[in-house]
Amino acid sequence: RYWRDWSSDVCSSDLAAMTTSAREWRAAREEDIRKAYADKECWTDLDRITCWHPYCFGSIEEWPLDAAVICKPTDRASVLLGSIKAACSLEDICQALSVKVTVVVTMCANEMEIRGAPKDWAQYFQQENVYHVKCHLEDTTLKPPHRWEERIPDLVASCLEQWKIVCGQLWKQSMLAVTRGESMHVLFHCLGGINRSAGGLCAWLVVGYSYSAEDAVQLLLEKRPALRPWHNRPYVLEALWQLEGLRAEWHMELSAAGTN
Repeated sequence: RYWRDWSSDVCSSDLAAMTTSAREWRAAREEDIRKAYADKECWTDLDRITCWHPYCFGSIEEWPLDAAVICKPTDRASVLLGSIKAACSLEDICQALSVKVTVVVTMCANEMEIRGAPKDWAQYFQQENVYHVKCHLEDTTLKPPHRWEERIPDLVASCLEQWKIVCGQLWKQSMLAVTRGESMHVLFHCLGGINRSAGGLCAWLVVGYSYSAEDAVQLLLEKRPALRPWHNRPYVLEALWQLEGLRAEWHMELSAAGTN
């Protein structure tokens, strides 16, 4: 099995999300993110390395390997997060984390040409025997967020649209993996591995493994407390809140598509 049985998986946090307004829920998660970042005693070694590294966005050659296993929902599946550096360091990930990535989800399809990255990504993934899922989400920053509330609905809709595409492809891959008796280890990445990829990863946990949106965010913060995702991007959290309410509908659609 590559996902949990959602039919009997309704927990207290699910019910709380259903009865709490999106704005209140969003504010609570933003506070969780702030507290995780502030508690430096809980930072991992990877957090300390990435937080203080002098990143150059003209080249990723000197970027540290930042892949992290966020969770292992089943004994044959894992979900990882990283930057574009992680996406082009799959052999290093295998050696460092003992995980052979089988699927890479790219959330920044229009930003893949950068110094230090493969010149031909399609050939690279083929050589690594990796299935590549790609979409593009603009990394839109709202500063200050309260002045841009009118933009949030469109940005939420964009997140949900792209997440549905990604989840649909991952659903099909998970079905194939089950049929073949294979493992499925998915790496989510964007350029920096902080915002778009973290949102996509949480969306897959909600849809593919029936986590509540709150539990998905908490799990991310437990593994990468210093990540501080979605700063000045409140629409991502609101999209996750809405996604939980859409999950049953998406399950039916994905299950029907998987049988065709």
